[in-house]
Amino acid sequence: MRVSSNGSKTFFNQIIAAYTGWIDSRNDPKLAVVYGDDTPLPDVVLSDLANYMKENACAYRWTSGKFVIVDNTVTYHSR
Repeated sequence: MRVSSNGSKTFFNQIIAAYTGWIDSRNDPKLAVVYGDDTPLPDVVLSDLANYMKENACAYRWTSGKFVIVDNTVTYHSR
């Protein structure tokens, strides 16, 4: 959790994508997210996080003329 320059709390990462979406011959979701010692995070932790993200998601109606600015120092979007 990071606090942006305007004081808003933000949470951006690839944990949910790695755990729920990267399933192929090279990627096993149960092994995709690990601690520093390569021990997989427990399923309950990741499913709780996925539920939290879903419950706190927001969507905006995009219309002509609207734009978004991403502060990579807060979202780590480029990493």
